[in-house]
Amino acid sequence: MTWARAATLRTYVELARNVGLDPYRMLAKVGIDASQLADPESRISAKALAQLLEDSAVTAKCPEFGVLLAEGRSFASLGPLTLLLEHQRTLRDAIETFIRYQGILGGTLLASLEEHQDSAIMRIQILSQLSYPPRQSMEYVVANCARALRSLGGEAWTPESVHLMHRTPVDPAPYRRVLGTRVEFESGFNGLVYTREALARVNPNADPGMADYARDYVETFLQDVEAPSVVERVRRALYMLLSSGRGTIDQVALHLGVGPRTLQRLLGTEGEKFSTVLNCVRRELVVRHLNNPAQPLGTIAELMGYSNLSSFTRWFTGEFGVSPGAWRNGAGVAASAVAPPALNDTGAIPLTAA
Repeated sequence: MTWARAATLRTYVELARNVGLDPYRMLAKVGIDASQLADPESRISAKALAQLLEDSAVTAKCPEFGVLLAEGRSFASLGPLTLLLEHQRTLRDAIETFIRYQGILGGTLLASLEEHQDSAIMRIQILSQLSYPPRQSMEYVVANCARALRSLGGEAWTPESVHLMHRTPVDPAPYRRVLGTRVEFESGFNGLVYTREALARVNPNADPGMADYARDYVETFLQDVEAPSVVERVRRALYMLLSSGRGTIDQVALHLGVGPRTLQRLLGTEGEKFSTVLNCVRRELVVRHLNNPAQPLGTIAELMGYSNLSSFTRWFTGEFGVSPGAWRNGAGVAASAVAPPALNDTGAIPLTAA
């Protein structure tokens, strides 16, 4: 089971009641035992958690449910990572430490840092196992990361902008209030953007001795995290690489530190082929990109690894029964096995190497 920490739902009951839901009925509907919420380190099904957030947003007609859930969560809810992050010297150190130890927060989070000439992007992905884009989970995680880093370094560690791939909501005010910075909807990625200069900003409360102590403590938790299978490592690598237009077996093998033939052999020991794993990840990611109306089909084709739109269209039609253009226009809801119960803004339903 891909898991998440019960700490994610620390304020769920209160928020659900505030938006008119019966929290315990909603929890039971997706198979989450309410008693697990008493222990923040209890492991719950990541798929059930993602479904809970989507169901809650739809039922309550509250498109910003995930962001509001993040608003109620404190920095301390990151558990054993809290002390270690508190004593990182710079924003870059904090982000890199978060990425290094993200595995102890569950098996669905995938964050990476890209540095460009004048900016830096903290890309964030969610491996949701849902058959449609996990909008609420994504909003929750992105908002939680932004708020956690800001709580560490204050305004100096506030991102220049927060990016979300989904459509612009009718009322973006709750997002701007909770996130405290510019929010770019219909973006090409989910994540946070900082200036290169911001990465070097110092945390005045950092204590190197405490950081070393906290790192030793966190390492003991990391030992309890089950090592991912080869298939899972390839899936995580593809989630990261395909989002920037890279996803060949050579690129994935290089990312994982092995040769292409070795990677195929290792996958074979688990009864899989690279092409099969690639196709599954493509199916999951392409739906997220198509839900962004600002992203041209040609760009999506390139990200999915196709040199031209016609090849991409043939693949998509074979997988989903309609063309990508038709799917984007709504035909996919009826024809596709991954038809997403997308929440519109009125509430209606229309790896890194281990």
